[in-house]
Amino acid sequence: YHFINSNSKRQKGNSCGYICASLAMTFYNLLGSPVSNWINHDSLIYAEPDIILYNQILGLEGNDAQYLDSVQIFSLVSTLTEDKNLPWFFTVDVNLFKAMVKTSFSNVSLPRSNGKKWAVFAVNDAILDDEKRQMALRTNSCHGSHWFTALLILDGEAAINPN
Repeated sequence: YHFINSNSKRQKGNSCGYICASLAMTFYNLLGSPVSNWINHDSLIYAEPDIILYNQILGLEGNDAQYLDSVQIFSLVSTLTEDKNLPWFFTVDVNLFKAMVKTSFSNVSLPRSNGKKWAVFAVNDAILDDEKRQMALRTNSCHGSHWFTALLILDGEAAINPN
């Protein structure tokens, strides 16, 4: 599988959530192209989201990036891709993501394109246990300070070696 980290030297302020949404949209738009383009496309390496436009979409005032919560990121991705269901997009905390990696994503239903299973994960750096995760889900509160993006691409039924 392939990861793209949305934290770069070019990142301005709290733009990590915007970058996650931008990368998710770009990847979604690449699905019709050959698989080799999925991970080698320049726009996946240098994501520069339009903060002003994204704030307008979200109904946020100002021209500066704000720290986005999972619902805002989900809403932004849904609007940008015109996909209201987003069965391929997940917002998770880092511990839940690590648990998914350990189980080779076997408990996650992943869509297929070009013979590959795929998904986009917006991973928050919050370190949550099950109890804190449930509370965060109920209140939509963010405990971390950064989002990064993970693009998951699997060959058919191939399992991931978590070691």
